[in-house]
Amino acid sequence: MGKLEVYLESRKAFQVLEHSQATYLLSTIFVLRAQRAALSNIEQLMPMHMGFIESHNNLQSATSVLGMSASQYIEGNLYFTQISALEIFFQTCLAAVLKSFPNKLGSTQFTLSQFLEVETKEELIMRAVDGYLNSLMYKKPKEYLDDMCKQLSISSDGFMNLWPIFIEAKARRDVGIHNNWICNQVYLRKVAEAKLETNARVGDSLMPEDENYFIDTVRKLGLLAESMLEAIRATYE
Repeated sequence: MGKLEVYLESRKAFQVLEHSQATYLLSTIFVLRAQRAALSNIEQLMPMHMGFIESHNNLQSATSVLGMSASQYIEGNLYFTQISALEIFFQTCLAAVLKSFPNKLGSTQFTLSQFLEVETKEELIMRAVDGYLNSLMYKKPKEYLDDMCKQLSISSDGFMNLWPIFIEAKARRDVGIHNNWICNQVYLRKVAEAKLETNARVGDSLMPEDENYFIDTVRKLGLLAESMLEAIRATYE
């Protein structure tokens, strides 16, 4: 894989991300409209809505134990997919570069058993790439950005202003997964490090149910990916 292939792989990953974002928004609209349509006909008990109403009530009962409504649960899971989709885009671009230029990985250690398990040099390179990508995910946001740009051989100037949006979204996603959407000190620290203002306090709900927040965040994350792709294009096309 050469320089042009790096750009083509990155562009393909961006197209997947774009499709994911479009699907996310359409899914959110569909869920909300379907829910409202069904609930508005509960009193009329229209046969075509009965199955949906029964399923909705069952889900509502289950999610109430978690302290949220059915729509909040669905919207929260749709939100998770968007942060994950952007992270997959980052990792796909990085993997394309590192497979093409494995020397960028620097010194990598393997056990004898790992070395004996592979049949080709490419398999060994992919193990090193996977190990690097896994370690990158645990770095602090600024280190994450600096290391990623270094490996991609691009400047962050074109999207530095959008990076804090990703930091906040990722921090909110983590709160949703690990703390049932309840604001904690970890979230507040990450937002403060990103130099973002927030009215949230420890104990507040961070459920991303505000429609404006939903749409604005997805749009800006898309712009972040688009700007990064442009930087990759300038380097590798």
